Amino acid sequence: MSPDGRHWEPAELDLGAAGGSPPGAFVSDLAGTEGRLIAGGWIERSPGRRDAAVWHSEDGGRRWILTGSPVPANPEKPDEITTVSRVEGGWLATGYDELDRRGGPSLFTVERVSRMWHSADGLAWERLEPPKGSSDVHLLAGARDVRYVSGGAPGGVSVWRAGPDGAWSDTGDGFQALPNSMSVLEGDGDGLVLAGIEPQSDQRNHAVLWGSVDGFKYRRTLTAPDSAWFWAAVRHDDRWYVYGSSTSGTRGWVASVDCATGQTCADLRP
Repeated sequence: MSPDGRHWEPAELDLGAAGGSPPGAFVSDLAGTEGRLIAGGWIERSPGRRDAAVWHSEDGGRRWILTGSPVPANPEKPDEITTVSRVEGGWLATGYDELDRRGGPSLFTVERVSRMWHSADGLAWERLEPPKGSSDVHLLAGARDVRYVSGGAPGGVSVWRAGPDGAWSDTGDGFQALPNSMSVLEGDGDGLVLAGIEPQSDQRNHAVLWGSVDGFKYRRTLTAPDSAWFWAAVRHDDRWYVYGSSTSGTRGWVASVDCATGQTCADLRP
């Protein structure tokens, strides 16, 4: 953890009754508010058995406590939390159950199915059904009182939204062309910023940024050069910062909130 982003020190991670030798655990993602941070991943509760796990921190990330109530898990198959997000009314997490593993130990293939969880306080969790027709749900975001997830869909990937009633609706027809992949999904009260790969008129796939103010229509705001890839976006004050990579190394892009959410920018090309 770091109080200023410049000087870092190890945090203390509670392993509870982990049964591995040595005990194993992995944190995949974290999210939080000023009062509580939540981290998701897996913990080895018995030798060779990984279960989804959630930790919480009340002191700014110095000490992480394993939640007292186990995350609802498949009692027969390993599972894992991969993404955690703060949303209106609580927290969302996504991950998977591992159904089968072939090969190994160094090279193997895994058959898995997407899982989702919800919590009002970050401490007690319950299973949540992923959107119908989705697969490999791996991105989560909250904007105003709406929750968003992204994952595989027939013909590519899509974004689903759920309002206060909790019912998921597919918004894939809001894209000019259904994306091939999605690597970034972030949002706040001013709108959404998304990034992924989209097929275009030149019959090639390009890295693209989209913006949306309503979560129904997604406007392409930036088409990146060949071989570029976006992997993170964060808002600070009145700017969105997007980071990625290209053949020349790590790159960053900066835009105003109005531009990044598609209100003023349309298909810029650096």
